[in-house]
Amino acid sequence: MTWQDAARAPGSTSSGLFDGEFSWGLVLLGVVALIALLLVCSLGFIARIRDRAVERQDRAATGRLLDPPT
Repeated sequence: MTWQDAARAPGSTSSGLFDGEFSWGLVLLGVVALIALLLVCSLGFIARIRDRAVERQDRAATGRLLDPPT
């Protein structure tokens, strides 16, 4: 008995997704994982760019406050 057989609930059947042979389900899972990874990385990159823009605006506003009027 393998661990897969032991983990399977009584009366359940195998989906065939991870049976060791080529499967379109496995390809689909890989594509979805890649898209999720790209989405998370790009959102982090966008958040960092926006954070830097806010920091630049903050520094510019602080500089205006510290400069004496002429």
